[in-house]
Amino acid sequence: GDFQAAARRLRPVELQLEELLEAASSAARSSEQEQALARKWREAGYFGGPQEKSRAELFGRRLTSDAQGVDIGVRVPTYLDVGSSSPAKDSSPAISPPSWEPRPALRDNAADSLRHWGCVLLRGAVAAGDVAALREDLGLGSGLSSRRAAEVGQWLLQRDPNIAMGRYTFGRLHCLLRGSPEFEPRVVALHSAVAPLVHTFFREEEAAGARVFLSEAQLIVADPCAEAQGWHVENVAGAGLTVFVPLNSISDERGPQAILPGTHHLQDGTVPLRSRLRLCLKALCSTHGVVSVAGTGRESAWAAGDALVLDGRLLHRGLPNDSLGA
Repeated sequence: GDFQAAARRLRPVELQLEELLEAASSAARSSEQEQALARKWREAGYFGGPQEKSRAELFGRRLTSDAQGVDIGVRVPTYLDVGSSSPAKDSSPAISPPSWEPRPALRDNAADSLRHWGCVLLRGAVAAGDVAALREDLGLGSGLSSRRAAEVGQWLLQRDPNIAMGRYTFGRLHCLLRGSPEFEPRVVALHSAVAPLVHTFFREEEAAGARVFLSEAQLIVADPCAEAQGWHVENVAGAGLTVFVPLNSISDERGPQAILPGTHHLQDGTVPLRSRLRLCLKALCSTHGVVSVAGTGRESAWAAGDALVLDGRLLHRGLPNDSLGA
């Protein structure tokens, strides 16, 4: 009902309900506490209020590049089973519960890592079966049937000609999937793997009335011999999160992400410049500079389904893909 609708609109109702359930056992928890939480949600406008425009009314069907950085009313899947006896009204794609077990301590530790270092790696965020299904849904193929970037692009355009694409470095294709009725629901399903961390990270902003929304969803395909990207950030206007989920295991020679821990502090306008420089340099000295998500050796590869979560203000780049073959 209202709870699921609010959760799908990225309101923090699931996290706040989790925190209520974690704070007290079922025997100690009172119905008054639950009713008070429901009243809080109504007062915040999470339930009821003016009828929000539908996804089709907000964006319609046009080039997906028109959706970049704009709130087009993307609906995300819920991650909590609230015990409703009635099935959900929609049949949106969903994934298995994340194996990283976002318990209170882990959620808080991950959020603290994002604030201090600007990054955190969630091992096993997306199950192997969900990764394989998504590869199939996006036309990537597997094994000997794996498609190159150009082939993937053609496969996607045959199913939705409004998908915008771009090559910003040699050998690397970016496909903008948010705004595509065909592919957006399939990739947005991954949000439930990181939703507890998202709402924990933005807890203060949401308590102050700010609204979190999903601003981008891309498929990036790096062919063999793809060049390195330049160092860049995703946003400088304020706090935001960027999530990378590889759909195949990425070794150190297959173009993993490289990051400069602590550089997100440089873009924090709420902190004096001297403090920003001190926090940034302290983090960089602790890590001896650049950190690659994948180390050397097969055991240290960036495994498929491991979610790399970055503060959007952190300097990062894709390294060159020096592998051969598809």
